[in-house]
Amino acid sequence: MLKIDGMTVSFGGNTVLNKASLEIQARSKCVIVGANGSGKTTLLKALLGLVDISCGTVLYNGKDLKESSRELDVSSNLPECYRFLPVSCNDLVSAYGLIKGFDGNDLINRLRRFSLQEILEQKPWKLSTGQQKILFTLMAIGSGSGLVILDEPFENVDFERRKLLFDLVNGTDASVILSTHDLGILGIMREWRMYILVMGKLLGPLDPTMAGRYYFNRGSEEGAVYRVSIDEKSFSITVDHGEIPMTDIEKIGTMGRVI
Repeated sequence: MLKIDGMTVSFGGNTVLNKASLEIQARSKCVIVGANGSGKTTLLKALLGLVDISCGTVLYNGKDLKESSRELDVSSNLPECYRFLPVSCNDLVSAYGLIKGFDGNDLINRLRRFSLQEILEQKPWKLSTGQQKILFTLMAIGSGSGLVILDEPFENVDFERRKLLFDLVNGTDASVILSTHDLGILGIMREWRMYILVMGKLLGPLDPTMAGRYYFNRGSEEGAVYRVSIDEKSFSITVDHGEIPMTDIEKIGTMGRVI
């Protein structure tokens, strides 16, 4: 359904994504984790055509997706997707429903489940980060799109609402690509596939429910469940022992600089 092959994105000579690749099938779900600044949001923006791809291809159902922001079968919670009208949240939901072909009342009812109906008369940019994340995520998964791209949907969302939001995302029939630095949510992501973004590369697929047991190593360790070479440097992932636990994701992000 979605195939990313050798995607490279650079800014001012700095390579953020370095020939990143992954493939997901219809109705499958994958989570992308990585240190802050590792390029997770850049990857999602590249999929939506919001940043330029230096090289590589992105195919959705066999078609080039470089202009995916115009593809009605793709939705996202990125704020850039909802800045086309300077209106209230209520009017934005109505307009987006007309564009995507869904009933805005269904989304409003979901907002009530989150006790957020009071935000409807506010402007989206006046909302808190958590409120924006919930609103835009609900709009993305309620659109009926075949592919949903979510950037940090649980950021600044309280525990109860986070669980409710995850259940909605997990229950959608769409294929989902979700980025997060919240490793605590991974334990309930059964039947998801996980990719770790390190040194501009997507490493995986791996089992997100095993995240607390994974270790990163410089070099190819015996018994490793995953091995990769990046810029002629060898790395491996082991279970229950190793150099750096995956829970220390920020330290893993520096591995390529300290080897």
